[in-house]
Amino acid sequence: MKILLCGDLNLVRILAEYLQEKGDLPISLLLPEKREKGEGWEKHFFIWEAEGISQEASHNLTRNADLVILVYPHKQCEEVEKLLASPYLAEKFLILINSYHVYGKPRILPAQEDSLVSPQEERGWKELIIEDKLKFYSYKAHFSPIILRTGEIYGPSVEGWVSHSIRGVLKDKEITLWEKGEEIFDLLYVQDFLRAVERVIENRNRLKQETINIASGRATPLKTIARKILSLAHKEENFIRFSHLPPPFPQVTLSPSKARILLSWSPRYSAEKGIQLTFNSMGKSPNRERP
Repeated sequence: MKILLCGDLNLVRILAEYLQEKGDLPISLLLPEKREKGEGWEKHFFIWEAEGISQEASHNLTRNADLVILVYPHKQCEEVEKLLASPYLAEKFLILINSYHVYGKPRILPAQEDSLVSPQEERGWKELIIEDKLKFYSYKAHFSPIILRTGEIYGPSVEGWVSHSIRGVLKDKEITLWEKGEEIFDLLYVQDFLRAVERVIENRNRLKQETINIASGRATPLKTIARKILSLAHKEENFIRFSHLPPPFPQVTLSPSKARILLSWSPRYSAEKGIQLTFNSMGKSPNRERP
């Protein structure tokens, strides 16, 4: 089965390599920016190195794919719409992976899939727009959409607040928290995320039109995360500094109940274990700079 992946560079690569390691999934890979073919890219990977993509090229990519997965594609809205408009998606499946940003600040937590979505910042609005376009084109082109909304994904090689904070501490820099440090993440370790996507692919025939939260459902305060990182680095809490600005992300937890029922999936990694594994991986890396 050929899978076309596009969206966030780091997660696209991590997901592609994970699926390929399963043994029977040739991967057709679409990248959003120019990047050399480094070590680890096997012959099954197709690498798109152009700044833009024509409608014809987009149609050819979807024609040769059995399944399309969009991974946090909010930065490539134009390219995404070209893909969605392809007539070659007919009778195929398309999995859209969005984040908790689409919910904004729900009145009731944890947020259910049918909770009112009211984004509070640009990323959330773009994700909501892409979801609406997906539903429109799925009706028009007769393909089957599946929407996943994830918590805050973190782990080795995943760029985000957790990895940024670990990288800073390893360089003797402070960790920045907002207001009183009580802001929260619904943390999702990258291996749990990959398992969930694999389950969705395996069960896609009975998940048509579904929207599913992939998250822990637990609120982990940023102060708790910062203290764990400092403890692993054998540093004191005076490495924490506070900003009076509001946090640049929504405060939300997601209910994973639907994922447990439909996918028989639940997270295996606690926040404490996941942070430790991430720290150990980054601490042992000979190159601690961002890839």
